[in-house]
Amino acid sequence: MSVNTSLAGVPSSVRFRTLATVSDGSGYLNLRGTYPPGQGAFGFEGVTRIVPTGGTVTANGSTIVVAAATRLVLLTKLDRYESSTAWDARGLHAALAAVSADYGALRTRHVAQHAAMYDRSRLDLNVAAADRQLSTTELIARQNADRETVDLALLERLYDSGRYLFLSSSGVLPPRLTGIWAGTWDGAWADDFTTDANVNLQVAGGNILDLTDAMQGYVDLVLGQLDHWRTNARNLYGARGFLAPSRTDGEYGHMLHFDAGFPGHCWTGGADWLFYPLLEYYQVTGDRTFLAEKLGPALMELALFYEDFLTRTDASGQVVFVPSFSMENSPADTDVLLAINATGDIQAGRHALRAAIDAADALGAEQGPGQGVARWTALLRKFPPDTINGDGALAEWSWPGHPDRYDHRHVHHLYGAWPLHEINPEDQPALVTAGLRALALRDDENISAHGSLHRALASARLKDGTGVYRNLRKIIGNNMLFRSLMTSHNPNLETYNADAANALPAVLSEALIYTRPGIVELLPAVPDQLAKGTITGVRGRNQVRIDSLAWDLPGRTTTVTLTSAVDQAITLISRRGIASLTTTAAVASSPLGSPARVISLIAGQQVQVTVALSTGGSTDRFLT
Repeated sequence: MSVNTSLAGVPSSVRFRTLATVSDGSGYLNLRGTYPPGQGAFGFEGVTRIVPTGGTVTANGSTIVVAAATRLVLLTKLDRYESSTAWDARGLHAALAAVSADYGALRTRHVAQHAAMYDRSRLDLNVAAADRQLSTTELIARQNADRETVDLALLERLYDSGRYLFLSSSGVLPPRLTGIWAGTWDGAWADDFTTDANVNLQVAGGNILDLTDAMQGYVDLVLGQLDHWRTNARNLYGARGFLAPSRTDGEYGHMLHFDAGFPGHCWTGGADWLFYPLLEYYQVTGDRTFLAEKLGPALMELALFYEDFLTRTDASGQVVFVPSFSMENSPADTDVLLAINATGDIQAGRHALRAAIDAADALGAEQGPGQGVARWTALLRKFPPDTINGDGALAEWSWPGHPDRYDHRHVHHLYGAWPLHEINPEDQPALVTAGLRALALRDDENISAHGSLHRALASARLKDGTGVYRNLRKIIGNNMLFRSLMTSHNPNLETYNADAANALPAVLSEALIYTRPGIVELLPAVPDQLAKGTITGVRGRNQVRIDSLAWDLPGRTTTVTLTSAVDQAITLISRRGIASLTTTAAVASSPLGSPARVISLIAGQQVQVTVALSTGGSTDRFLT
């Protein structure tokens, strides 16, 4: 038998050589390559150790020949190089030689680590046992035969597969646009990271579904590029602070991706968008060392960008965001994407300054950036408000003469709803209504996965279970699932893409449980079609672990088990109304009225709360 694993269609600019050697009964295949000229690493080397059971192993030129073996174990290790010097494969050989070739032992070690993370969260949608026995092929076929209704057995399986795929493609870096499985020389979007939507959608469940250890690759991606982001801000705007790129290969963070049809260098909100999962990580874990040494200084340095960038004001004295870019869209009366006061950029700038102030306060920063708190507070007072257009929708540009173009996949102006928490029924009910109107008017353009996912997450934050279900159906009901349960970017399996696969668990979690500091909300946007179920292992953005949440909409009950890492008072909310509540925790009335109660949590003490709901079906989503 002859096996050749090389990929066809190697570009002429990619050059590599191979080497085959034998040592101590193992064969070693080396592949050493250099990348095309340009930015990034110089090259890479991969070594595969071939360990036979029985038989013989010999080298024939660049080929390893194994004869009469009953079993082979292949162990592979890769390394990358920044220059052509000191390129020595002996280190890789030694590292592989030190690894046991006992497949059973290797698998057991992996399962112990992987299963421990995978089993932290589960979703049970009360599907029939027989449905759980169906193959994935059968479930997809059944779904494709009825595209108007989401198959709950398939949805439940997607929750499991999504977390598995996220774990499997997270490591040194977070998942790329195609995960890590593209297997081609010409993968879509160069198999890179598009930062204006995709990578943050894919990591949306990383923190809240108790996979913070898998988030380390994302943390390293962002914090590892800050020097390049400083260069972007300085060279393009003469500013301090950071300007994040709209795309990156994972190593190079300089702004390269812009032209007349894509002014990515005018997207000033990118750094705040990319910092947000790091802030969420801190809210979930309470890791003060991370805040003090990494996140806090970065947040305060970002605020300096807005001090230097926001130097223009309008006639009313409000600062003007110019240039500005609502990601990949243009006002309806022009094809020019460069614009003024993109609402998403304003929301990002507002949040960046508030986050810097909060970090300075939390760290007691009285020197250096901490002296900027008064300046940042004064600057915030000059920010333009989010505006509502003539259609009653949240405007994509908060500037006269920039009419909304509704037929577009991105919803950059919903940034304040997701991932941020600023548009909510308690603080800005008028903007909740306007945000829902903006989503209702939004056409699909090309039914891209990331567009539907972003809308689903925004719908969950705006307490709209119908919108969550509608956007789930766009993906699950449009033949966008491969048999591996990896997903496509567009309907009918067009373009292999990990966005939906990795983000779907986050959508379901957000529909069932919403958290922010001081708040735990039950069933904020659960679709009525998900009538009963249980979810476990959700982590709140307030150091509260939701050990389990069980709900029964027809029976009008929900039971939640909580454990807080710190002593704190939590406002528990159910917008379906709280007819009665029983718990062992201390409870006080809430100023928010019937849908809310304040519960005192003691660090490490598990508390169970059972709520009798006023209604089991859809209710006024703005009930407060």
